[in-house]
Amino acid sequence: MESFLKFFPSVYEKQKADSSTNQYCKFDSFTLTVFTSSLYLAALLSSLVASTVTRKLGRKLSMLFGGVLFCAGALVNGFAQAVWMLIVGRILLGFGIGFANQFGLVIDLTNTSPYYHASDLKKEGIKHVQIQCKGRDSVPDNEAVNYFVEALENEV
Repeated sequence: MESFLKFFPSVYEKQKADSSTNQYCKFDSFTLTVFTSSLYLAALLSSLVASTVTRKLGRKLSMLFGGVLFCAGALVNGFAQAVWMLIVGRILLGFGIGFANQFGLVIDLTNTSPYYHASDLKKEGIKHVQIQCKGRDSVPDNEAVNYFVEALENEV
């Protein structure tokens, strides 16, 4: 957390001076608020535009465009040297999410009540359980990565 807060010097200084353990509403910074909200606002705006783009260019190109924007945002965030680069990266991530988000509902609706022949029911049921377990099991994996990265930061 400290390495991230160094992008926001005023918040970082305030955190170092504050000895309380209350984590709720601890940071009162406009820059940090813009950083946090930029992804969501960009996703909202781009999802409104994405339907028109998809109608004109097709689903594949629209999804490809969203993926390219998301990857560009990840690269900008990964190599960010200043706050403005973080915000631009988050905006690109949001645009990518907004373009890709419109297809999630279509895919989800096709999976809600699929027709299965009795012989395929067992196999398809196992697939659905595997997908749900994969999503559930990723949470401990993420926690483990965070734990070891924090341990590495403390050693350096």
